[in-house]
Amino acid sequence: MHGTSAFGAEKVTVTLSYSATESKEESSKIVERKSRLQKLNPDTTNPQDRRRMTDTEIIHAWIEAGQSVLLRGPSGIGKTERLNTLYPNLIYIKLTNNMFPEKVVGSMNLQTGQNIPPDFAKQALLACATDEERKLISENVQNLYDLADEIYERSQNSDEKIVILLDELLNVKPAVQSLVYTLVLNRLVETGKGLKLPKNTVVVATGNQKKYSSVAEDLAEPLEKRFDHILDMQPKVGEWINEYAIPNKIHPSVIGYILS
Repeated sequence: MHGTSAFGAEKVTVTLSYSATESKEESSKIVERKSRLQKLNPDTTNPQDRRRMTDTEIIHAWIEAGQSVLLRGPSGIGKTERLNTLYPNLIYIKLTNNMFPEKVVGSMNLQTGQNIPPDFAKQALLACATDEERKLISENVQNLYDLADEIYERSQNSDEKIVILLDELLNVKPAVQSLVYTLVLNRLVETGKGLKLPKNTVVVATGNQKKYSSVAEDLAEPLEKRFDHILDMQPKVGEWINEYAIPNKIHPSVIGYILS
């Protein structure tokens, strides 16, 4: 680049040259700074060896981390099936518009004034109870309220997850959806003074978006925000073949037709 400056009557010409080759050499010397963690534990994985986690693996990882999950997607995509495969002993609650609220929040005996816990809460607590505690609860369900805190404290050391599945959450009216607010956020059943579920309880919900179902409802924003994760699922042929078709010995001709 040439530039001309005037100082009094004299003119001074300054010539600047910058080689493209030198520019490349300088830029090649710039190395991305690594964090302290990257230096202590460098990633040696070959980029070619990386692969994406399947939806099933993602769901399993979230649940094992104790985080609530909402699975959305079309019917027949395997939302409930995946959960049943991962957790055969999950506690299943089918939500409907004509269901009794007592199934979710419990009730009260008007004659005795005693609180009656919903069945799913009893199942969750019994899963973590000792034999002696199960005996006390079977003798009088009111003992469940007295033992809940003790069971909760002990469950904090358990690695086994108790999964509560709220099926069709997006297909029920807002009034029904509102019944599960506290359950999703605090793992608490609002009956009487409140019934605390074990610490290792994880709430998972499923449903269809409006574009997939004519009876689907919008999920209230406060409830939607109470889920730790929301996964919008789409049909994936590779996952269907590996996780369903092959284990269930689907005829090769069917698999071939799907791939064609």
